Amino acid sequence: MENTIRTTKSTITDSGAVITVSIERGTWTHDDTLDGAVIGKSTDLINRSEITIIANSKTATSSEKPTLREAHDKAPDGAYAHIMSIGWIGQQTYNTIMTLIAEVEAEVGKSDEYVAIEQAQIAKMNKIEADWAVADQKNKGAGWCNNCQSYCYGDCQA
Repeated sequence: MENTIRTTKSTITDSGAVITVSIERGTWTHDDTLDGAVIGKSTDLINRSEITIIANSKTATSSEKPTLREAHDKAPDGAYAHIMSIGWIGQQTYNTIMTLIAEVEAEVGKSDEYVAIEQAQIAKMNKIEADWAVADQKNKGAGWCNNCQSYCYGDCQA
């Protein structure tokens, strides 16, 4: 079962292009199954976004935010950012899209349940990263040791 809020905003640029940004946020409760048997319920986050540009009788849609052009990118003159499935856009279009995204994100907000699940996921990821850092530190010296002529963790006394 989904519990979401969807907000959409549009604007028309000076060149006549219509830019629409939609964001849907919420939670989704579903059954957890194992070999077809229901073993519990889980609640996950829903965070969908959609950018649509209508220009010159053509429609292009993407679920990705624009990324700024980097020095090594092979892009046409005047290209400022790139949107997956849409292509290169200029700085004015980029600024318009980012303004719309900020306005829609502020309006759609986050429910208390959404924030609690998001914080739990962040805490879980931080723990996983910390565990990996400990394992990396432990295995830092792992490998063939010329001192003891064996595989060790760099803690031999040879």
